[in-house]
Amino acid sequence: MSKYPVWLNKLPPPDVEYTYAPSNCFVRTTLTNGRARQRRITNNPPVIVDVRWKIPRELMADFRYLVHEIIGKQCGWGFFYIPLAFDSGFKKVKARFIDGDSPYKVTNESNVLWTVTAQLETFDVGLLDQEEFKNRNPDFKYSE
Repeated sequence: MSKYPVWLNKLPPPDVEYTYAPSNCFVRTTLTNGRARQRRITNNPPVIVDVRWKIPRELMADFRYLVHEIIGKQCGWGFFYIPLAFDSGFKKVKARFIDGDSPYKVTNESNVLWTVTAQLETFDVGLLDQEEFKNRNPDFKYSE
């Protein structure tokens, strides 16, 4: 079993005001005649999360070391565990930075607080299972 680095407790989690979007799990082929064909390429498409951290100046060195040395060099920009907020609440998910060449952008706000933005990719967002969906929506049905 592989071991993944875990986000440092002393570093703040990303702000809860961020966006995420599931990737397409279908490939579409346009035909010259007739309807386009599409096929599923995965049952678990990645979710791209645009995150933002507000990191105090004294913690930026820890952030940079964790990202560049541990996640970047030692893990080859692989996955790490980080707490993210989704519709089911905060959840520790396995994520990775999308762009290893430029994994994040930093803005200095008054030399006390730094704003760091990045894009993460995760597969661990989690959907309701079928039984839970039925319990929450007993009147759901397919059209006839």
